[in-house]
Amino acid sequence: MRRLRTFIMVLCVCVILVCANMLYQDRMETKRGVDSHQSIRGAVLLPDTQPEQGTAIPEVDFYSLQEINPDIMAWIYSPGTPVNYPVVQGRDNQFYVHRMFDRSYNRSGSIFLDYRNTPDFSDKNSVLYGHHMQTETMFSSLEGYKDQSYYESHPFIYLITKTQVYKVELLAGVVQRATELQLEFEDDEDFFHYVAVHKRNSTFISSVEPVQSDRLLTLFTCLYDFEDARYILIGRLVEATADDLLVNGQNPPGTQ
Repeated sequence: MRRLRTFIMVLCVCVILVCANMLYQDRMETKRGVDSHQSIRGAVLLPDTQPEQGTAIPEVDFYSLQEINPDIMAWIYSPGTPVNYPVVQGRDNQFYVHRMFDRSYNRSGSIFLDYRNTPDFSDKNSVLYGHHMQTETMFSSLEGYKDQSYYESHPFIYLITKTQVYKVELLAGVVQRATELQLEFEDDEDFFHYVAVHKRNSTFISSVEPVQSDRLLTLFTCLYDFEDARYILIGRLVEATADDLLVNGQNPPGTQ
């Protein structure tokens, strides 16, 4: 019996040590992910203060970022939230699931554009994927849109490309099971039906109504409400003008 008790005690200690090591490795990997994103933000200039008129947005040095990774397509920024990341696009929808912007392995992954979308966001619906991290990084904050008050505080986000700044006016956020998202539509009726269904099921109420010529941007992340739960946040892309925003006191790209 003494040998058995000793064996059980040793086994329990080993299990505790293994679990502790796994927890440590997990925290270190998460920290490396956060540090990696912080390091590339040196190529992004955020204004120190909000201007009296307009909305301050990041000034992105795409040239420097392309030197690190030519897969960069845009930068996504949501004022007042943790969303402030580069957007990449791979040859499939798997590579950047667990790859950082510098392409190193990390479970936090990157924000990436669906590989089937055109890189200039000219498709009728462009989809961005991002993890729901327990550290409240990446797309974790999208869950906030389950509350009307959060939407009212953050009714739009910005998508900054090499040539244009888009103000993404949010129109719906939906909790659903994991499914293939629709990127193109058969006709206008199909498009408006798609929008109507998602607005009807939205977790918040928005007065934004797209028109025929509009393009959509959809943000896609996991939820833990039930098995295979996902949250998708949909907005329409509107080209920002100099009257809409300021970039460190200067006109945004493509609006001079």
